[in-house]
Amino acid sequence: MTKLIKTYWIDRYDHILSLEEVEKVDLMSIVDVKDSLALQEKFLNEEERLWAFVKAWIEVMQVHQIKLFIRKDGLNDHVPISAEQQAVYDWLDKASIIDIALNAQGMQRLEAILKLGVREILTVTIQANDNLLKTGFDMALFMQNIEQPTLEKLLDQTGVYCLNEFEEEGFWEEVEDIVIEYQQRKAKISGAVFGMAIGDGLGYPAEFLKREEIQAKLLENGFLHPDDAFIQVTDDTQMALAVAKAVYHCEDLEPAPLEESLRKYFIEWLNDPTNNRAPGMTCLASCERLEKGLSWLEATDKSSKGCGANMRVLPVGFFSFSEEVIPEVAQFQAAITHGHPTALVASELTAITVYKLLNGTTPDQLLNDLLAYAEGQKSNYYEDYLQQLWDRPPFRTPQEFIQLGWEECVDKLKAVQKGLSKIDENVDPCAIGGAGWTAEESFATALYCFLLSPENPIKVLQNAICTSGDSDSIACLAGGFVGAYLGFDALPANRVQNIEYQQELWEVVNYEWMNYLSNS
Repeated sequence: MTKLIKTYWIDRYDHILSLEEVEKVDLMSIVDVKDSLALQEKFLNEEERLWAFVKAWIEVMQVHQIKLFIRKDGLNDHVPISAEQQAVYDWLDKASIIDIALNAQGMQRLEAILKLGVREILTVTIQANDNLLKTGFDMALFMQNIEQPTLEKLLDQTGVYCLNEFEEEGFWEEVEDIVIEYQQRKAKISGAVFGMAIGDGLGYPAEFLKREEIQAKLLENGFLHPDDAFIQVTDDTQMALAVAKAVYHCEDLEPAPLEESLRKYFIEWLNDPTNNRAPGMTCLASCERLEKGLSWLEATDKSSKGCGANMRVLPVGFFSFSEEVIPEVAQFQAAITHGHPTALVASELTAITVYKLLNGTTPDQLLNDLLAYAEGQKSNYYEDYLQQLWDRPPFRTPQEFIQLGWEECVDKLKAVQKGLSKIDENVDPCAIGGAGWTAEESFATALYCFLLSPENPIKVLQNAICTSGDSDSIACLAGGFVGAYLGFDALPANRVQNIEYQQELWEVVNYEWMNYLSNS
């Protein structure tokens, strides 16, 4: 029979408490100690007692290696965090299943992890043979599959008390399912992030060249870069990183804080010494006006639908937003530099494409899903974010303004659909979706390149690079699409290893603004 115990900071009673008795006890939690040094000291003492219990439990189990599932819940300063604990926290992934050998170093690491779990900074499940222990709330530990004599021995040895009226079985299987789901999603997000950057960088030398000129320069590998070459990205990836940082560091995604955060990171990009990759004039001019303190409505180029609006939007699609939030954020990040309705809609469609690929939409479903999505969205104007952006000739209503964007983008989706119905590999993809200098064209041509060979990332990248238009932006989006669909391991390893901005790209992958596990 399964036995569960819950331990608390208070002194051990001489019997197992009933639920009625424990409800009458004033239990300590991490929150309680926030403003009291005396309580903090008591908390630390009781934390040591719980650690003593875990050490005794491990000794009784006679194990030399344990498996842990760890989920990051947050970080607080209610009790000071030691340098060792902070190092362990930084070392852990958002969700991890790890094995720890119980040597001296392993025990030190386990101690740091366990105590962070007791403080509700981590949720920790430990597997030792068939026995399981899990951290809970209010300095609680839950145990599963422990025999009553062993339990009583541990209680006597460590001075904790227990109640045994919980009936919660199988939590190890549950957390294994969660971590597998998380790791699969992380692989796709990693694929989207690195696919975006690799496509951008591989397309960089092809920008401004005719297709015939590109074809004449291609190496045997089908690219303009040798297999082991360092790959430098363009402003496309730089601005995508700015969007990712802006959303991550935004307190919430309401219009005012989001505008403030986007302004901050766009201005940082503007003044970055590495911003020397032929950035678009619309982005530069709009960001210069933002830096001068103009409102975004004054700073944006209302007539521009350049691809700078959506080359940077992929992070909005692979953050764990709901499908209802993506349109607002995607359109707004475009609007503060590119105010044309088609720029807004193309950005939304780009982000939604990534979102759908991450969440199980298959390539053969994608075009129909996007057309149906467009039909449902064509009259939605997000006034809280876009304010009076629509108010100019020839538009009479916000709906009339945004419908123009949907009409132009739907025309491009239909062009992609037509192009896929009679594929000719000798045809320049730009002849299908457009040259890519505008937002709807870069989206459509990238989508076409992806759907030509969705199971072959190298072919997708080759198709996108060998185009007569804005090759880096087209390949940036196409690489993001195929990475989101196939995942990180499908990308060419040599390109992953040699792409610029390695650290920054991994930071985007590991950003915790999505609270994915908390919402699972």
